Amino acid sequence: MSVTIERYSSLTSLLNELENLTSLTTFDAKKCLSLISLPIELDDFTSLTTFDIKRCSSLKSLPKKLDNLTNLTTLRISKCSSLTSLSIILDNFIFITTLGNFISLTTFDINWCSILTSLPNELDNFTSLIIFNVEKYSSLISLPNELSNVTFFIAFHLSEYSSLTSLSKKSSIKF
Repeated sequence: MSVTIERYSSLTSLLNELENLTSLTTFDAKKCLSLISLPIELDDFTSLTTFDIKRCSSLKSLPKKLDNLTNLTTLRISKCSSLTSLSIILDNFIFITTLGNFISLTTFDINWCSILTSLPNELDNFTSLIIFNVEKYSSLISLPNELSNVTFFIAFHLSEYSSLTSLSKKSSIKF
């Protein structure tokens, strides 16, 4: 079951509207310009495989608990300008401790966040990762060395990094 919430300009939050959708596999929010928060109940959707948030410019926080989403294969966050730091996003997710639970993650796509300066070191837990897309971060300085533990990429995309000074020297990444 998929839920797509798109172009609801006055929607500010989703409270318990999704609580009975226990077989939810895809959560997609697009162009909800006033949306400030997402339901904390997303952690109960253990069947969730795709989490996609785009152009929700007022979104201030993401669910605080996502550690039960072990079936998540796709994580996309794009053009959410109020989420200015990936580490803040990850802290709001309590993501730093739960990254290892996303063992099925194959697509990591985070883009259009000009203030971001680094990515989390926990990316090394994404051993199933095959698509890595991080773009439009003018302040990104470096990539984590831990990316070298991801041994196979089909797509590895970086673009428009005026501040990026180096890539990992580790050579185990295979394309």
